[in-house]
Amino acid sequence: MQQSLNVTGTLTANPLEPTIWLKRPPHRPGQELKPERVQEELQAMPGWTLDLSRKTINRLHEFGDSSVALAYAAFIKELAGADGQRVSILVSGGLVGLSLHGYPRKGTRGGITESVLEMAKRLG
Repeated sequence: MQQSLNVTGTLTANPLEPTIWLKRPPHRPGQELKPERVQEELQAMPGWTLDLSRKTINRLHEFGDSSVALAYAAFIKELAGADGQRVSILVSGGLVGLSLHGYPRKGTRGGITESVLEMAKRLG
């Protein structure tokens, strides 16, 4: 059974809604980095990968217990919210999938910025 933490912070066991969607945090401007630069930075950050869209970086964490995974997801939610970082979190049993997103800017779909990479480094 999948469990998720909803945005109000209560535990749910609805397998149809396994993702935590955060309210949009304040906009963090930044220059979109070229995909080559992002790939170069990710080489020093084991576990992080650049999505095919080149607008998101992803990482999967595995924990031995679902309660630890949910606690980690709640920690990430608070950390990202305080930093103004867009994040999607998927919790399934002891697995936690993270996606860090760049901000769309007028005329663009958004991309990876220095602030996205800084958050990924903080998360390890």
